[in-house]
Amino acid sequence: YNTRAGGESGRVHSPVRRRFEEGDPLIVEGMQELAGNCDRAAAALEAGDVRGFQAMLRRNFELRRSMYSDAAIGPRNLKVWEVLTARAMVAKSSGSGGAFVCMRAE
Repeated sequence: YNTRAGGESGRVHSPVRRRFEEGDPLIVEGMQELAGNCDRAAAALEAGDVRGFQAMLRRNFELRRSMYSDAAIGPRNLKVWEVLTARAMVAKSSGSGGAFVCMRAE
């Protein structure tokens, strides 16, 4: 975690919230899928389904990237994600500060 990499989250989340409230299909459908993925990820963990859990981590990052944009995720976080995935890791950013949740891909 890098305290210098963090930022004011409202700057990133406010535009997405506005788009959600305006009914932007990319955001509304993406948020609905994210919510379902949380349930599926929890069920996968409870069942010991590592691949299922990893699929939800991958999809979480893909959805966030599509809704928030590469600029919002940030070049440093994208580079970390690229390095991790190139080394057979499944990874997702957990927010500002450069913290990631990752595990070796199976």
